[in-house]
Parts: sequence; structure tokens; C-alpha cells
Amino acid sequence: MKKAIFALMVLFISGTAYSQDTKVQEFGIYDKGYVGFAYLSKSKEGNWGLMGGWIRYYEKYKLSLLLEGSLDLNFSKREDSDRYYWDEFSNGQRRCRDSQSGQFASNAYCELEVNPSIRLSSLINYHFNLDEKMDFIAGVGYMISNHSTPILSIGLTQKPDRNGVSGSLGFGKEYIYFGLVYIF
Repeated sequence: MKKAIFALMVLFISGTAYSQDTKVQEFGIYDKGYVGFAYLSKSKEGNWGLMGGWIRYYEKYKLSLLLEGSLDLNFSKREDSDRYYWDEFSNGQRRCRDSQSGQFASNAYCELEVNPSIRLSSLINYHFNLDEKMDFIAGVGYMISNHSTPILSIGLTQKPDRNGVSGSLGFGKEYIYFGLVYIF
């Protein structure tokens, strides 16, 4: 599977400069960039991410290849966080407290940790015509991150000759993914 993803990436990158030629666009090949944000959920954990990528659309086949990179920020509590809680006082202040001993604890035990990670994805989407402005897309791909997984994706997107907002929902092993992007 990883070899297939690598082959798609090479094919995609090798033709990017060529597709900017207006003759290529006459044949229905479009390159588009996008930026946006995503939420990726695995069980009880959730990551907010900033993402960007490149889409190559082949009008004749109604297919698009997508390469995406994302910087995800995982907000999580410490593994032993059930033991600690915020104790709020009548004067509006609060302190972290250990539920087992009743003693005050360092605030670090009660605060969320932020763990950044990088995620790369590659997808092939098929476009179903909805109207003159929008397409419904369905696709398959692979996500490379701390926990790599194959993914299935559905969404709404602008026609390749338009700029605008698009959204997608993806599913992988133990993952649910939601993304909202601006295509330019």
C-alpha cells in the first residue's frame, strides 16, 4: 500500500508544472491549492489541525488526486488526570488538587498538554456532478501519522474551475476526520 501511495505522489508531483500550461487545461487537467483546518478524532482523543495541500483534477475521468499535509495539535490530559481536579474557591481562584490525598498539587497535573504532530495524506476521489457549481466526492487513500491507516472519504467540493469552500468527512481504522478548506 505504501508503494502505491508513493507512486501516486511521484505521478502527481511530476505533472504539476506541466498542467499549468493552458493547452493542458484545455484537456481538462486542473491543479488547485487549498488551506483550511481539520478535526481528527481517535477514540476519546481529538486533534485540531491546520492543513494545506494540492489537488490535481482530471476532468475526463472525473478523478482528483490529493496530497495533503497537516500540523495537528493534540490537546490531552495526562494519563493520571482522573486523579487530579480543579478546586474552585469562593474568591474566584482555583488550585489543582489530588483526589486521593486531598493535598494541593502542581497545576501541571490538571492542565491540558499540547502535543504537535504532522500528518500526511494522499487520496483519489471520484467526482459526482451535483450542479454547475458543486460536486459530491467519494474517495480512498492513506494517512501517514503516528498511527497510519487507510481512509475512506466523502465530501462536497467546488467544480475544478472555481474557487471556494469545500468540506470532507473521512473514516479510517479507529479514526473520524472532518475538514473544511478554501480551494484557490
